[in-house]
Amino acid sequence: MFPMALGRTRGRPGSMASPGIGHVGLKVDDLEKSVEFYRNILRLDSRASKREVGRIPSGQDKLVLHEKNLGTSGFHFGFRLDSPSKVDEWK
Repeated sequence: MFPMALGRTRGRPGSMASPGIGHVGLKVDDLEKSVEFYRNILRLDSRASKREVGRIPSGQDKLVLHEKNLGTSGFHFGFRLDSPSKVDEWK
């Protein structure tokens, strides 16, 4: 079991459970087709930006689609935090 699963241990600044995950990022082969899928099939308010990124909000969360040629990671996620100082604490 990971130390974080046991609660506040080893100087960790609490839990990430309350604020939750802010977004999940995925690489896609075709941004326009992917945005159309989320908009037309799943009926989510999705749009592509001019920077080769699609943002699909769903409740308080967001799915972020990236063209396959951007960045190095195929998948990433971002947690919500209460304040910018929490970023440094978790780092």
